[in-house]
Amino acid sequence: MRVRRRIVVGETCLDVCTEESFADEVPDLISEARGMIEEKIGRCPGFGTSLVPVEASASDPPLVRRMCKAGADAGVGPMASVAGAVALYVVEGLVADGCTYAVADNGGDIALFSEEEVIIGLYTGKKDTSSFGFRIPCTDGVLGICSSSASIGPSLSFGDSDIATVVSRDPVLADACATRLGNEIKGEGDLSRAAETVCVIPGVDGCLAVSGGAVCTCGDVPEIVFTGRRGSVWTSAPCPFPQGGCPDIARISPPYVRQGCTMCGEILPILRNAYKGYQYRHL
Repeated sequence: MRVRRRIVVGETCLDVCTEESFADEVPDLISEARGMIEEKIGRCPGFGTSLVPVEASASDPPLVRRMCKAGADAGVGPMASVAGAVALYVVEGLVADGCTYAVADNGGDIALFSEEEVIIGLYTGKKDTSSFGFRIPCTDGVLGICSSSASIGPSLSFGDSDIATVVSRDPVLADACATRLGNEIKGEGDLSRAAETVCVIPGVDGCLAVSGGAVCTCGDVPEIVFTGRRGSVWTSAPCPFPQGGCPDIARISPPYVRQGCTMCGEILPILRNAYKGYQYRHL
């Protein structure tokens, strides 16, 4: 049986969905991760405030070194990856103990491991672009899907994105690069340049960004699906209709827009909502 819990430890507010027998481990894992980061800040106060990369020291634990490396790769401060680092630590800890399904959402920065398909919703803060998400097949390791926004949440962003999402097999890197992507977007005209800038960073699989009236994807992003609800985490339900027979599907071409079935999550391969006037491009 799986459970979903919201766990608060200090400033960390983490939503986790996992097998019930492993759920009680999560608070301790959060505390362990926070302890390593807080200890580093105690020794090096600049680690907690720097907006530029900070070099790791030989005595730093592996999680802190990963934050330093991610910050250096993305060109941002190490704390830009703190949420992804804590989420990763939780999921890795659960998997190490034998868990086969774990999704940790730390304020929009997600680390997940699943032996079956899962849908990850993306929330942009706008009604007409908050009903889509990624269909994630079973993973052979931990996957990171991390987001930054200039308009949602308390995180610092120097850009103007509704959402800037990065996918990577390293959630710490995904978090740092989502911050970089969000910082690079000053408006719709910056989407292509910003996405291409982030996608060439080693370890980044792909990214998605929304700003104003435009949506842009770059690189290898997961299959995009219509969810019919605001961003969240849930497993997909089977569609009761035969393939191609779902009455909810409306195909419009060009540019081959699909409104998806709210049950089967029919593919939304091109995120340009013809009725809302959004412009879409994939690089």
